[in-house]
Amino acid sequence: MAVVDISLILPINGTQAELEVFLADINGFAGEISWELIVIDDASNEKLSLGNWQHDNWRIIHHEEQRGAAAARNTGAEDSSGDHLVFMSSFLSYPSDYIDSLNKFISDREFDFAQHPITTFDEKSLDPFQRFIGNQHTRVKAKGEFLPIKQSLFTAAVIKRETFELIKGFDPEMKHYGGHEMDFIFRMDKAGFNRRLEIKEIILKRRQIPDKLQTLKRLREYGRTGLPNLLQKHPELKGDILPQEWLWRILAILGLTRAIERCLSKTIDKNRKLSHSIYRLYLHLVVRNAWDAR
Repeated sequence: MAVVDISLILPINGTQAELEVFLADINGFAGEISWELIVIDDASNEKLSLGNWQHDNWRIIHHEEQRGAAAARNTGAEDSSGDHLVFMSSFLSYPSDYIDSLNKFISDREFDFAQHPITTFDEKSLDPFQRFIGNQHTRVKAKGEFLPIKQSLFTAAVIKRETFELIKGFDPEMKHYGGHEMDFIFRMDKAGFNRRLEIKEIILKRRQIPDKLQTLKRLREYGRTGLPNLLQKHPELKGDILPQEWLWRILAILGLTRAIERCLSKTIDKNRKLSHSIYRLYLHLVVRNAWDAR
């Protein structure tokens, strides 16, 4: 296997059309450093292929059974040879100068983990809730220079191969995105790899924005499965993820947590623009009420 500077890793469980749009983006990449693309088809309903996009440094690996994002990302990392691993998402659009821009960031900055800010293409076609969900960079708040653990995401992220191998990759038993990502970041942090940066020089755009029902489905899955698994493994995270437990318990007994969630849900359905803090409260209520109901 030829050694390259950067390995681009795309886990996907989707359609050939979705993959084709992503590959068209990547095909336009230029750059002075060496790179490779590894696509992991995690048992999509239709077997995916690279189609007409054939390059020596591109390949696709198929999981015969769906194993989840953590296992798919591990498969890509194990098959890669780059000094830096770049975990990608098929619903994002990447600029043609991505490789050189990313290489400049890697050369100029000292970091253990870095993630791209994410925004949307056309906000006019979105309702206020979708705008909030799509503009991830407006929701992420760094404490000083570095990102907090629970706001460090692998939607579009870069990590050194050496660090990834020392942390022993993602835990494949963590089936939910939020669970396996936070587990990995927390293990990194405990090992002293805590320099988590935003790549503010390269903001990526989402092609697809989930609607409210899709967002709620994923958040409730996290509350019921991803979060319990995460806190069972790392109980010391509970205070950060589920703060003010006694106050919450009192409000929950009085039925106020679900009542507030329902009230905010109705307001959002009317397409009223709310503050970011109110949207964040709503998302927290959805996850925490799902946690309580598990």
